[in-house]
Amino acid sequence: MASDQQHPLLSKGVLHARDQQWKRIRSVISYAFTATKFRQVFSHLDEVCDRFLDILSEKDAKGTKEVDAYALFNLLTMEYICGGSFGIANNFQQEPEHPFFRAAIKVLPGTMTGTFHMIARRKTLYIFRCPQAYSP
Repeated sequence: MASDQQHPLLSKGVLHARDQQWKRIRSVISYAFTATKFRQVFSHLDEVCDRFLDILSEKDAKGTKEVDAYALFNLLTMEYICGGSFGIANNFQQEPEHPFFRAAIKVLPGTMTGTFHMIARRKTLYIFRCPQAYSP
């Protein structure tokens, strides 16, 4: 994948691991992904989503016709990941110039590129354009 070539550290993750390396990683992270752990994270996810909806409501109240959805979803994603995975409580959605967010954007450009990403994106676009053709 393109992420392997651009970021050698990403190639060591569970998504790219094979054989014994995958087995070792999987045994280590399986303890982090239990039902109890997910329940603990849900309150954080609700709170972050509520802030996101508040921001959209504020923009609507101001009469904003267009928003930069890409930028807003980047901030939302950063809050989800930092809070849910690392326990870092920050309101990146209200502080888009936060140094941590800016550093992450510089470190991870182009990681979602390549063939796999294009296939996943096309399938998603197809589902949205032709929902009647997709039956889960």
